[in-house]
Amino acid sequence: MFDVTGEKFNEYPEYRKLDLGDFFALHWDRGVQRVRFIPNSNVQISQAEAATVFSHLNFIKNSGDLNNWVIVVEEGHRFATDANLRALLIEGKKFCRKVILVTTDWRVYEGIAKVFKPNHW
Repeated sequence: MFDVTGEKFNEYPEYRKLDLGDFFALHWDRGVQRVRFIPNSNVQISQAEAATVFSHLNFIKNSGDLNNWVIVVEEGHRFATDANLRALLIEGKKFCRKVILVTTDWRVYEGIAKVFKPNHW
């Protein structure tokens, strides 16, 4: 879980919180793990951290270690220009169980991902 609003809302308290060092030390080949990375609240810093995280996921996806992982990225519109996230979305279905992107602006990902929009209330 890439949990952009984690510090503010703490929506996933049962998930183990990771910092950047913990993220790189994670054993991806182990069984089910529920983890969340909470980036810095500063938008520019969080974008740099996101680029690092998505780059690393792209690096390890070819190992097969992500086969059973569901990767969720919240506030995906904040990372619309990140080439590593786009690559992960495009190639994710081959290497991950699922890659789910939650965003308020689905149009920036149109054509590279299947879009599910909620019904109007």
